[in-house]
Amino acid sequence: MTQSSDCKMPDIMNTEGGDERRVGIEIELSGLGYEALVKLVARCLNAEPKLDSRYVTKLATDLGDFTIELDSDPIKDLDLADERLPDSIRELGGQAMEVIDAAAERIVPLEIISPPVPFSHVTRVEALMETLREKVHWVVGKPSITPSACS
Repeated sequence: MTQSSDCKMPDIMNTEGGDERRVGIEIELSGLGYEALVKLVARCLNAEPKLDSRYVTKLATDLGDFTIELDSDPIKDLDLADERLPDSIRELGGQAMEVIDAAAERIVPLEIISPPVPFSHVTRVEALMETLREKVHWVVGKPSITPSACS
């Protein structure tokens, strides 16, 4: 049984070669900590999270790899243990990073980036968005969808 989507579908659902068209989806949000978001999305997508780098986690799914990240390259790339920094900064690095991380998760949005998803599977991302809507504050957009498969 195919679940219907509340998203407006394109008039042309297949490529000239006959393959199903796909769409990339980015969800930007705040109101949930990074680790909590990773755990929630992993549960919803039935995937094992794999930390790629600070504030970048991949989730391998049957649809492809989803990425969860903090939406700020300067903070993601910040390394106060870098040997090029003065010793005084590196000594405070661990404590400073905790403060920076706590502030960043409250100020900088988090982002979920989907792989190219076939239009016939958009409902799975909509179910994830419904669960997120129940748990967090939206930064951009508000989907109008119904049942949640992962709450």
